[in-house]
Amino acid sequence: ESTDLSEIVNILKENSLNSGIGLEEAESEAQVTALISSLFLTHRGYAEVSQDSDGNISLKNLHLDDDDFSTLTNRINPKSKLPGGIIFNE
Repeated sequence: ESTDLSEIVNILKENSLNSGIGLEEAESEAQVTALISSLFLTHRGYAEVSQDSDGNISLKNLHLDDDDFSTLTNRINPKSKLPGGIIFNE
């Protein structure tokens, strides 16, 4: 099931408004945060972003059976060790 990005923007905006941020700033911040987050989730393999013919952007969870974000992260983006003791996720 997909979630319309505008739904995420509305939730983020409401959270910002509740914390005392003004309407215009809350709307702008929510739109940027939702877009960057969706691109990150897509890049890392957690979700798929799509756009319909009306321009509506949707985010689809690719791992509906997983309910633990840490376990899912370790499975789809396992940590690798580099020489020198640095650990990173690819």
